[in-house]
Amino acid sequence: MKTPFLLLLLGAGALTTALGQTPVSLRNATAAQLRRLTTAAPASSHRPTLTARRGGGSVRVPGRAVRYRWSTANNAWESPTTIAYTYNSQAQLTQQVLADSATAEPLSRVLTTYNAYSAPTETREQYWNGTAWVDASRLVWTYDSHNTLEEERKEYFDSNGTSWLTVAGTHYLNTYNANNHLTAQVVQEYDSLTQGFVNKLRQLYVVPASGEWSQQTIQSWHSGWQDSARVVNAQWQDFAKDQMTSADIQQPAGGGQWVTFMRMSGSYSPALERKVFDRLDSSGLWHNYARFSTSYDVFDTMTDSRVESWDDQTSTWNIVIQEHHLPTYDAAGELRRRIDQVLIPFFTTGLENSERYHFYDYRSPLATQPASAGALALSAAPNPSADGRFELQVAGSPARVSVRVVDALGRPVWQRYYAGSLPASTNIDLSQQPAGVYMVEVRGEKSLGRLRVLVQ
Repeated sequence: MKTPFLLLLLGAGALTTALGQTPVSLRNATAAQLRRLTTAAPASSHRPTLTARRGGGSVRVPGRAVRYRWSTANNAWESPTTIAYTYNSQAQLTQQVLADSATAEPLSRVLTTYNAYSAPTETREQYWNGTAWVDASRLVWTYDSHNTLEEERKEYFDSNGTSWLTVAGTHYLNTYNANNHLTAQVVQEYDSLTQGFVNKLRQLYVVPASGEWSQQTIQSWHSGWQDSARVVNAQWQDFAKDQMTSADIQQPAGGGQWVTFMRMSGSYSPALERKVFDRLDSSGLWHNYARFSTSYDVFDTMTDSRVESWDDQTSTWNIVIQEHHLPTYDAAGELRRRIDQVLIPFFTTGLENSERYHFYDYRSPLATQPASAGALALSAAPNPSADGRFELQVAGSPARVSVRVVDALGRPVWQRYYAGSLPASTNIDLSQQPAGVYMVEVRGEKSLGRLRVLVQ
């Protein structure tokens, strides 16, 4: 699922206020609130990634980079810093070491660990004191047996250097039906006074057999759960990729009744993903309200992401915040340079430079498991498949297993998580995907199996 960083940024601090008043008036809904209402995954963590050139089943990633910061005072790129990247066997970023470009003296580093399902469990920031690395802060994630986010914490190392202190966090109480589909989620926030978690909101889902929720009700906590908003008639192009195509948004009207006041429409292509929200006025006419747009180049690198609001007086879309990237590739299609720009009204005058990266020392991480991991025997039929549908069989499936299918560019196109063992056969539907070669990956806590399948 492609989630633009700027939307994560908008939503990062919005959980404390999102739908926090009852009755809530979503006629002035924030970007974070609208995104919460129309996302497939109710809770997700920020997963550290670095753009890599993928092709033919291989992955090449940069080993080093030089980063520059833009000086608006001097109108020039300044403060060059070198970065050394380290990856695990799955090409996931595990370490970033920043150093002075002139002296090579270490400055800071970021360490990231992952669980057996490739989800991050900790990102730790450390600084160099001249002789050793010293802990500064960390983000910690835990997951339930379905690999759905269960808790996230932001912690700082205390001034005495003896323990971690939690400064913010969110806890999720997830409920599933017999088909392992999420049907309810209680969101609790960390309270620094009690040093515990308190109820904030609850999300209830109506989930048909397909597993793609069609209705979502959000409730806020006021000594009890009270309805705040509801999404109905949700339709999806691809649930796994968070591609909702249409939905109606309602708010309570009293007496157990709901009234529709907003609608959403989504369109998705390899080059552009967009969600548009319209509002209903008192005379029953629909008007533009807000839209989220994200653009990608042919290498699936995000080039632009923006949130816009509609101005009724000028009949134009106005940018609320925009993040823009200018990537440059070599003849082999590997990212060699990226310029990051940002536009924030009242803070910047148009798009302004932020950072510039020069990537080099590309390499291919070994796509192998540690020796302790066991190999799983996979088979699929029919393979090749004329209609994109396969029946997957796994010999000796372990408990707590994930099944993921990626395309030739390494992008996930289908995935499922199972708290127990896989059934005797698992149906994989790639009928909406283009013809080509795909990789099926089945991962247990200490085992892994891969199988190439062909859609004709």
